Amino acid sequence: MPVVPLYFDPPVDPENDPRLIYSAASGGRRVTWPDIGVNFFLPERKYWAYLSDIVEENNGFVVAHGQRGYSIGHYHEFFLKRWNGAGAAYKMGDIEATIGTATPLAVSLFVGHHREKYFGGWGDIWTLRLIGVRQEDLEAAVLNALLTHAHAHGELLQMLELDDSIYEESHDQEDDSVEEEAIMQASPIVTDLEPLRFYYAGLAQEDAVAACIYFYRVIEFYSFMTHEAMIRRLRHDGSLTDHEFSRKILDVVTRDEKGPVFRLIAAVADNDLLERAKTEGVVQNALANVLAESVYAFRNSIVHGKFSYGFTLESTSLLEPDQSAYAWKGTLRELAKRTIERMGSRRL
Repeated sequence: MPVVPLYFDPPVDPENDPRLIYSAASGGRRVTWPDIGVNFFLPERKYWAYLSDIVEENNGFVVAHGQRGYSIGHYHEFFLKRWNGAGAAYKMGDIEATIGTATPLAVSLFVGHHREKYFGGWGDIWTLRLIGVRQEDLEAAVLNALLTHAHAHGELLQMLELDDSIYEESHDQEDDSVEEEAIMQASPIVTDLEPLRFYYAGLAQEDAVAACIYFYRVIEFYSFMTHEAMIRRLRHDGSLTDHEFSRKILDVVTRDEKGPVFRLIAAVADNDLLERAKTEGVVQNALANVLAESVYAFRNSIVHGKFSYGFTLESTSLLEPDQSAYAWKGTLRELAKRTIERMGSRRL
């Protein structure tokens, strides 16, 4: 039997769960879970203590991983997106990994961030639990556990951010000022299928780095179109043999990768976009050439899977959000959007 149960009966209680031991302490309570031998200080608040308060008042013993999960000593728990499977347990050397419903410990730590209408009841929220993992090995242990489960059950589980701030309360309110039958006027459709697919895929990605790659592919697609004038001249040059024509086309396409991208960004990036990029911290100066250089360097850092090309290799942590990637996601999304609007072929 695993140390951490896969399910909890009776259901977890956010206030006084029978599996936890509560003891009075100055300014709050100490909460102990004897099954795994961990305890922490729970500060007293008018309603519920937020995770940031708990982390602050436990002097580094409680570690928050964004709002995806937490660590207390060698015990760790992470929220998972909903799925239709059953609980599972794995023994990976001296590490126990279990997949089951949220534990009483997770509930007591995150109750201040839980909204049932967004996330469901606590009995519907699944978590990955790990016992016996040092902090320096944590991400590797999480990845091993998720991949082991995927190989065993054919389903790759993904992290859930238990953050209600991403939901806008205003979306729950109906806007009576807008007539139900009103039609919003939009531009004629863009017919370039590939960049539309790339842009849509970028918007659909939850991973910021993956989204950035798709948005860059939009820019890359249209940057190739800047070769059209040169290719047109070559196509109409009757003095060229077939071999010379092929060689010159190859020269045009391969000799200059950066130039077309830089020219496209310079054409699309207006002052508003440049100032936004500076505000988000992806460039220091609101200049088109600076943005182009930065975009190209960032693209190489996330695309090339080795240390070369003069660029720094980037990889995103599963546990901690990559703030630079999120900043770049906004800038590249806007660049891709404006590129399609300006360069796209439309059905008029």
